[in-house]
Amino acid sequence: MEARLPLLVAATINLIWGPLMDAKFDIFKKLPDGHPLWVKAVVGLEEAKNQLAHLAASSPGEYFIYSARNGRIVQGRMAAGA
Repeated sequence: MEARLPLLVAATINLIWGPLMDAKFDIFKKLPDGHPLWVKAVVGLEEAKNQLAHLAASSPGEYFIYSARNGRIVQGRMAAGA
């Protein structure tokens, strides 16, 4: 049993921390009336930032990344022409 304990601990840590490292983020576009329009969901903050930059470069408007896990806006960006 003792030989399997490190494997059990490693599996438990991966089960708990794995989802946190691959957190999901939602990207929204702010409409002219101030309401958010959901655009897409992505996995990982870096991917969310990349998608935000791409959206802001391709279409005028104000965009932001929202973390449901934290319940807050993580980053926002205003596109040219907005």
